Amino acid sequence: MDLSIIILTWNGEEVIAKCLDSILANSYAFNYEIIIVDNNSKDKTLEILNRYQQKHRKLIKIIKNSKNYGFAKGNNIGIKKARGKFILLLNQDIELEGNTIPRLYKDLNLETKKIKQIMAETKQKIGAVAPMLKYPSGKIQKSLRKLPTPLNIFLDALTLGRKHEQDYDHSKSQVVDQPMASCLMIKGKLLKKIKGFDENPNFFLYFNDVDLSKRIQDQNYLTFYDADCLAIHHHGESTKKLQEPARIKLWCRGLYYFLAKHYAKGSVVKKIFLFIEVKIIFIARIVLLFISKFLKIFNFNK
Repeated sequence: MDLSIIILTWNGEEVIAKCLDSILANSYAFNYEIIIVDNNSKDKTLEILNRYQQKHRKLIKIIKNSKNYGFAKGNNIGIKKARGKFILLLNQDIELEGNTIPRLYKDLNLETKKIKQIMAETKQKIGAVAPMLKYPSGKIQKSLRKLPTPLNIFLDALTLGRKHEQDYDHSKSQVVDQPMASCLMIKGKLLKKIKGFDENPNFFLYFNDVDLSKRIQDQNYLTFYDADCLAIHHHGESTKKLQEPARIKLWCRGLYYFLAKHYAKGSVVKKIFLFIEVKIIFIARIVLLFISKFLKIFNFNK
């Protein structure tokens, strides 16, 4: 098997058909499978998936979880079943352009000129590739960032998230630290070697992809961002049912665990420092949230 496409679904009735249609509408010069892992959806997602499976029995396999295992464990269930040389991790709210999968496959298979040039210059291997992401409006999504450190994440918080948006020029193909895992193709052996995503509960929703990129980098593999292929990201459909305070809490919990895991191994003092830092960021974000809501109400009443 050349390629395994893994899609994690949860209450995705509004987006999953677009995602699957964007894959199935094209023919490919390699064989592939689609593994869909459903995290106990309560809407019509499974009904939609069953219809697609009936039409494409040889291509589509559905794994139905009895509860919502979260992003990491849900994806890992699919990864363990994957047979492909390469594995494409795909969010349910991604809609692919026609050339995206073939282009990413050629990149990872070392067939494109840019990839060959990078490998010659760096003497390192490419382990993962990601496309440009755009919102449905056509605006480029800021999907790339440097890997967080205790210093740069704090500076990023002080600038309300604007600092990391300047980490990379999203219009150019290049080697990057960390793209969003919304659409990410990875070498199968590498992904299984690092045992997929970290299933720690603190990574329930956020920072799983950051941690994955860090561990790919630790294996001396590069991640390549290809600006010549595109995916439309209906961003927020996977998490919009969560209230904003809950999202902030989960984000900060994931941030603390990531920093403690990679920058405070065996040091209680460092962990206490990081805990205080993340707590400050959490309070700041909650305060800004309520200020923003207050201003909206004020302007509305005015």
